[in-house]
Amino acid sequence: MSTHYIDHFLKGHWLNRAKEYLGNSEKLKGLLDKVAEYVNRSGLATVKRTLLLLYDYVMDTATGRYQDYSVGNLTMIIAALVYLVSPLDFIPDLIPGGLLDDAAILSWVFNRAGEELANYQAWKERGLQ
Repeated sequence: MSTHYIDHFLKGHWLNRAKEYLGNSEKLKGLLDKVAEYVNRSGLATVKRTLLLLYDYVMDTATGRYQDYSVGNLTMIIAALVYLVSPLDFIPDLIPGGLLDDAAILSWVFNRAGEELANYQAWKERGLQ
C-alpha cells in the first residue's frame, strides 16, 4: 500500500470533516447513504467486506446499538468514509485506477482500528444487536 495515499489522508482535512459528521445525525445519515452507493463499485471489490463492516460499525454506533467504541477510531473510520465518497481525493474516482487510493485508505483504517473492529464483529456475531 502506498504511503503517499496515507500521508495525503492524514495531512488533509478528512479528520476535521469527520468531526462535523459526528455531531450531525442528518449529515452522518447522508454520508452512509452515499457509502451504500459505493459498496458494489468494481474498483472496491477487494475491500467490499471491509467497507460493509465499516458501514455497519458507523451505523450501529450512530444509532446507539453499539456502545463499546473509541471516539478516535470512530472519527478515523468516518474520515475514511468521507474520503471514499469525496470526488476530490488523491486520485479522482473517474479516471482509470481512481479507486486505488480509496481501497488503500479503507484497508489502512481497517488495520489501524483492527482490534476494535474485531470486537465489534464478535458483538454482531453474538447477536447482541
